[in-house]
Amino acid sequence: MNSNIFETWFKNEFVPQVTAFLQKEDLPLKALLLLDNASCHSSVEILHVNDITAYYLPPNVTSLIQPLDQGIIENLKRKYRFKLLSSIISEQTRNIDVITYLKSVTIKDAIYWISDAWDEVTTSTIFKCWKNILPKEFFENNNNSSLLESNAEIINYFHQINNYENINEEDVEEWIVRSDDIFPEIPSNKEILESVIV
Repeated sequence: MNSNIFETWFKNEFVPQVTAFLQKEDLPLKALLLLDNASCHSSVEILHVNDITAYYLPPNVTSLIQPLDQGIIENLKRKYRFKLLSSIISEQTRNIDVITYLKSVTIKDAIYWISDAWDEVTTSTIFKCWKNILPKEFFENNNNSSLLESNAEIINYFHQINNYENINEEDVEEWIVRSDDIFPEIPSNKEILESVIV
C-alpha cells in the first residue's frame, strides 16, 4: 500500500460507494473518513471530493478513542493465527512438515482464514472495545462474553507442532500483537525508477 494506491481507492471506490449509500438512504451527501497517520495515507487535501473528506486522528491517540487496535484487531489476529496453527497441526498429522506446508499456503487460504476469523468476532467484543466512548445504554443488555483464544490455548497448539515445543507465553504474545509496521511501505514504480536512475 502506498499513497497513490490509497488515493485511487478513496476516489474510485470509497467516494462512489458512500455516495450511493447516502443517496439510497436519502441522506445528505456528506461523509467523514477517519484515518490514522499511516505513511500510506495521502494528505487530507487530496482526500476530499465534494463533501466527502478524510480527517486524520492525532498521532498516538489513546485507546479511549482508538479501541480497534486494543481489542477488535487483536481479537481478529488471535482467531486468524489460531486458524493458521490449526491448519499446520492438521497437515502435520498427514506427515507434512511445517516448512513444506507453509510454502504451500496461498493468499486465498489466508483470506479465507481472515474471513472466518472476522465472522467469529462477536458483537459483544466490538461493543466492549467501544465501551469507553459509547453511552452506557449500549452495554446494559449486552452480557454475552466473547470467545477469545487464550494464550494457553495457542501455546498448546504450538506445542503440538514439531520443533515448537519450547514456545512460551511471551513468544505467543509477541507473535499476536506484532506491529503491522514490520512491513515497509511498498514503493511505487516511479519511486523505484527514481532510486535506480541517478
